[in-house]
Amino acid sequence: RLWRELEAAAGPVVSISPGSPVVSTLSRVLGRIVSGERGSEFEASRDAYALTMSLLGEFHPGQTAQELRPPIARAVQFCRRHLAEPIGVPQMAAEAGYSRSHFTRVFACETGLSPAQFLAQLRVREAARLLRDTPRGLAGIAYDSGFSDTSYFCRVFRRHTGLSPNEFRRSGMY
Repeated sequence: RLWRELEAAAGPVVSISPGSPVVSTLSRVLGRIVSGERGSEFEASRDAYALTMSLLGEFHPGQTAQELRPPIARAVQFCRRHLAEPIGVPQMAAEAGYSRSHFTRVFACETGLSPAQFLAQLRVREAARLLRDTPRGLAGIAYDSGFSDTSYFCRVFRRHTGLSPNEFRRSGMY
């Protein structure tokens, strides 16, 4: 699913700048292969997932605020700064200085996602980071990622990743 999403966003062939995080991830993965540190199939899966996430971070539409029009970039930065707060499309539109309906149209054209989809994706990425980097429980991670309730967080997380938060944490696929 993620490779299809990447190909839809960037096409089948991509150009990667030398300073890109994708290059360092790819270099690390290839270095392990060349040195014979292949490890288990679980480690190979982890490496493949890390590379996929790195590529998605680089090429997914709307992920780099520098490429967006200033009003939309302000809304994106607002989301990132206030992710744990109960924000939604009306607050994003106000930050951009647009009406809600105009903002929704412009945002979708600029990023390829609706504002609600973008916000959910941002929150899932933050939750994945917290699952990976902290021992916190699901309720705390849901709250810190901006989800108002743990069961809703689990449903959205599964929809975006294909795994429950606990399965994600146990899998090591990050």
